[in-house]
Amino acid sequence: MIFQSKSDQIFGTYSPCKWKSCNGKFVQDNTLSSFIFSQNHDQVYPLKQNQKEYAIYCNSQLGPVR
Repeated sequence: MIFQSKSDQIFGTYSPCKWKSCNGKFVQDNTLSSFIFSQNHDQVYPLKQNQKEYAIYCNSQLGPVR
């Protein structure tokens, strides 16, 4: 997913995890491939080993949340 904020900040996220209707639950990423990035700051923020069980959060009204 890639987003552009109202202040023209470009950021996004990637996860190999499947987002499904698991309303109110986290999905674990055992591959540690999930990350968030900021194009404006030229930074990638990888998923940390001790947070792999929180790779994405499912909410049927909001979509995937990282």
